[in-house]
Amino acid sequence: LFDSAVNSARIDIQVDDGIVTLSGTVANLLAKERAGRIAEGVRGVRAVVNRIEVAPSVEYADERLENGVEAALAADAATEAWEVTATVEGGNVTLTGQVDSWQEKQLAEKVVKSVNGVRSVNNDLKIDYTTERSDQEVREEIERALEWNIFVDDALIDVMVEEGEVKLSGT
Repeated sequence: LFDSAVNSARIDIQVDDGIVTLSGTVANLLAKERAGRIAEGVRGVRAVVNRIEVAPSVEYADERLENGVEAALAADAATEAWEVTATVEGGNVTLTGQVDSWQEKQLAEKVVKSVNGVRSVNNDLKIDYTTERSDQEVREEIERALEWNIFVDDALIDVMVEEGEVKLSGT
């Protein structure tokens, strides 16, 4: 109700034995995902079934939506210089190109999800690691990320990295 990114008036909530079912409509994919994350963060919620539909107030032709996605990527200070190409078919966006990190890949996807009319995103961006990183360095970065994630008790998660492959275990 108090989150400005999600129009709660257009979302119906049902709860059955700790399982929350969300339905209704929102204008963009980011709002749908945000509603699901908010519900997941409520004490006592065991699972969330997110049936919210992305229904923009205006249907856009794919070419116009593609222009909107490209404009959003260009307008975001963090994504404007990236070599990212967006193609749209039926409101579904595919991102191709190259970025320097996983975080950049996720940010590009988030920017696209915020565009009104985007129904789904297929993130085919490739990550070009300009320098090799040691397994130790990767493990330490993941551990720091888990430590700052409010949804994770990092003390219960073990991180193992072997030849660049990450394995998480724990509860």
